[in-house]
Amino acid sequence: MHVVQEEQDGWYEASLSLQERRKRGHFSTPPLLVERILDACGYTPGSDLRSLRVLDPACGSGNFLAAAARRLVSYASNSSLPQQELADLVQRNLWGFDPDPVSCFLAEMQLSAALAAEMARVDGEALAVPSTAFHIHQADGLALPWQEPCVDFYVANPPYLAAKNTDLSAYCSPHQRGQADSYLLFLSLGLRIVRPGGWLGLVLPDPLLARTNAFRERTRLLEEFTLHHLWHLSNVFTAQVGAIVIIAQKKPATMQHYVVWKREKWQHSPQNAKESGDEREGGSEDVSQDEFKDGRREER
Repeated sequence: MHVVQEEQDGWYEASLSLQERRKRGHFSTPPLLVERILDACGYTPGSDLRSLRVLDPACGSGNFLAAAARRLVSYASNSSLPQQELADLVQRNLWGFDPDPVSCFLAEMQLSAALAAEMARVDGEALAVPSTAFHIHQADGLALPWQEPCVDFYVANPPYLAAKNTDLSAYCSPHQRGQADSYLLFLSLGLRIVRPGGWLGLVLPDPLLARTNAFRERTRLLEEFTLHHLWHLSNVFTAQVGAIVIIAQKKPATMQHYVVWKREKWQHSPQNAKESGDEREGGSEDVSQDEFKDGRREER
């Protein structure tokens, strides 16, 4: 399944020039990184996943949702759930939005593939779930009238579009107009619609850590959430800025809460890395909640 996933991503991304991908902010999330984010958020087959809603508001070809579906399959198998209940869980709990029709089609294919191996045959015919039954919608996730709060896991690698290059005014609150990059709008949406106790797992550009136009989002994140992980990535995407991963739970942090920022190397693709020796690197140090909010560094 991982091979199919990477082939789909590779085909579609290869069909877009680097300039076009940067214009759209379209950069596929490596499957290994997706799995690590879901692990860090606690969306695992060992947990009771039946009532937990997962949303990717900029789902692209569906890497996060497909990985979540595979975990639902494992949970259903471990819990001996009927196959129809498994299909219902995938249809009810996994939601994705993207304005690109090709990306939506690929996301539906990935969800179908995640279920296919588990759906048994009856009278020689496979039990199929039509792709139209999935909650994959060709729509702009920022433009929808979200009920607050409504999701348990908000996971995404949203497009990195600068306000100066894109008209985002229709999505901005008064304090954001003229200065909110697209990723800040997606972060702001997640801060609003995640349920108490729910999780954010987001891949975002690293200017979030220091830019003044992100101060309100950093402040709200640190006041209402506990930041559990902050990963700094290099050489993972071909975007013009670096990337970070934020893993946070919606509950206020205890006093003197610190996040351990670990430096380690990890392989982008298990199969390709063996052949090429390709490894990715992340940063490592302790970061306090106040430092993250203010965008400053403390001397140690």
